[in-house]
Amino acid sequence: MFIFGSSYPINKLALNTSLPPMLAGSLRMFILFICLVPFCKFNIPNKKYFLPLVGFSLSMGFGVFFFLNLSLGQAKFVGPIVIGSQLAIPFAILTSSIFLGEQVNMKQWLLILISFFGIFIIGYDPNLKGEIYAIFLCSISAFFYGIANVFSRYIKEIDVKFTNMIMGFTGFITILLF
Repeated sequence: MFIFGSSYPINKLALNTSLPPMLAGSLRMFILFICLVPFCKFNIPNKKYFLPLVGFSLSMGFGVFFFLNLSLGQAKFVGPIVIGSQLAIPFAILTSSIFLGEQVNMKQWLLILISFFGIFIIGYDPNLKGEIYAIFLCSISAFFYGIANVFSRYIKEIDVKFTNMIMGFTGFITILLF
């Protein structure tokens, strides 16, 4: 949890040293890819997993980290980004409802509305006036994280290390291109 929780401040520190946001995101994905290569078996997955694997890799490897690094590059401090990233949970519930047909009960709808309302309130904090664009970009990142969670449900039979290695490679290449 410490490593996951420290990723936002560490990324922000890297961006404060004049590292461009897209280069930082691409390097992060490259490091993930390189670290996972020795632990993966290179078996081509079944054809039925190809599209969900590409969808997961693009939504997580590109969508999440592209917009997350843009938001960290725009933000003056990390707090609003950490809070905005929590929208990933309501987005995951909404996308699983749409794409997987899962039922969302009244309690979940209420909690989703409270989450969005909370981000809306945070956006109007006078101390965060200059952070609204960063929160917006982080919300887009959270949306892609929700989509990635739906795709991950389709590829749960594939080895997690292999899935994340492919995601790291895809994110490295696509973010580097932008």
